[in-house]
Amino acid sequence: MYSTVNDIIEDLTQILLIEMTDDSDTPTTVNETLVESKIAEADALINSFVKGVSTLPITDSNDLIVLKKISVSLTVCDLWRRRSQTDYPEAVALRYSEAMNLLKQISNGSIKLNTEVPITSSAVVGFSASKFERKFSTNYFN
Repeated sequence: MYSTVNDIIEDLTQILLIEMTDDSDTPTTVNETLVESKIAEADALINSFVKGVSTLPITDSNDLIVLKKISVSLTVCDLWRRRSQTDYPEAVALRYSEAMNLLKQISNGSIKLNTEVPITSSAVVGFSASKFERKFSTNYFN
């Protein structure tokens, strides 16, 4: 998971997250199962954009920071939608739009992740190092 329940709490505050996830008449606790489910949905969406340009799972720490931000934004937006159905703050809609634009830019290569898809053997069929003349002597680096 790119983000955690604690990341969502830090973004929204615990009180707001309780109100958004606890469906009882007197909300008192964060429904962590629901939040984790929404995070998983956001992360699946992220992976669908990222898988063509990077190897999954993503391991580069800088990439994880970017994807965490996107995951938090998508999760928060989904939780707002769940609670209010259609009426949610414009800032939430803007966050969703920005997150989706980032994903599209990652997918089309405008934004490069550090974890790139490795070249597979099928991509270098026909390459042979023996076809090239050696340029350095054996003592070049000594």
